[in-house]
Amino acid sequence: MASGLPVITTRNNGVAELIQDGEEGFVLEDFTNYDALAEKIGIALSSRESMGYKTRLKAEEYPIEKAAEEFMQSISGLIPYN
Repeated sequence: MASGLPVITTRNNGVAELIQDGEEGFVLEDFTNYDALAEKIGIALSSRESMGYKTRLKAEEYPIEKAAEEFMQSISGLIPYN
């Protein structure tokens, strides 16, 4: 996403929550549906400039610093202090 490339993913991971299907890329409901995957690849390639732009904008909403801070907050209660 940070590279400005359309994303094709499945519902089985966290990035699917960030993708508006058909805007920044595609979310496949059935990862074994190879015909759907081929179709989405074709659309992503033909729309890579506009979809890629939207994907980059979406990625900018989630900078690595924000992710690292949220991760540290989530584990701060799990780390025993000596």
